Amino acid sequence: MAATRGKDFLLRRWDGAAWQTVGGLRATSGTINNEEIDTTSKDGDDWATGITGGIQRMEISGGGVFENGTQMRAMQLAAHNNTFNDYRLIDGNGNHYVGEFQITSFGLTGDHTNELTYTISLRSTGTVVLTQV
Repeated sequence: MAATRGKDFLLRRWDGAAWQTVGGLRATSGTINNEEIDTTSKDGDDWATGITGGIQRMEISGGGVFENGTQMRAMQLAAHNNTFNDYRLIDGNGNHYVGEFQITSFGLTGDHTNELTYTISLRSTGTVVLTQV
């Protein structure tokens, strides 16, 4: 399999009519977390036991140059108002992760000799659907 360019790892936000790419991102990451259900007891043989069915969650984070556009303002409002929105993470290999997410943090950093940058973290609030396009 050929390597995938990092710039093809995209985050998009549903604006009610179409998927809009979140602009200015320089770094993006996505993580799927699966919690185990531990069923280990004193009667066991010193090995941990468990069952499937724990809580699944997807977390997305990124950062980049702040672009004062419609999507950036919409994400600032979503973070401020603590609302949920639909997002799509595209990994560059044809995998699309789509679901409802909450912005759990949104930060701005400014330095008088550099551009205004932002960081963002999102956490899924329901099922995340994986499709290959």
